[in-house]
Amino acid sequence: LLYLFAVLTAAMSAIAVPTTQAFIPALVDREYLTNALTRNVLASNFAAVLGPAVGGIVIGTLGVAAAYWIDASSFFVVVAALWVGAAQGHNLRVEQLVGE
Repeated sequence: LLYLFAVLTAAMSAIAVPTTQAFIPALVDREYLTNALTRNVLASNFAAVLGPAVGGIVIGTLGVAAAYWIDASSFFVVVAALWVGAAQGHNLRVEQLVGE
């Protein structure tokens, strides 16, 4: 069962990672593309390390149910921020967000 899960995860990553990186050129001007791709990979790797650590701390201190509630809440926060930004007519590009 563990090997099946590993194969499925690798197959999904083989599709998801290139798809995600394909959107970056549509968001960033060519002069910022290398920087944006680098920051994308850095953010992914940082999340891959930090996420399980924080999840373990939350599960250890607050329990599994709290970890699920916090995870679900994080999605709602992102959706709400996007909704508010769109309602206010913001059309931010990546270079504006990173301050370049």
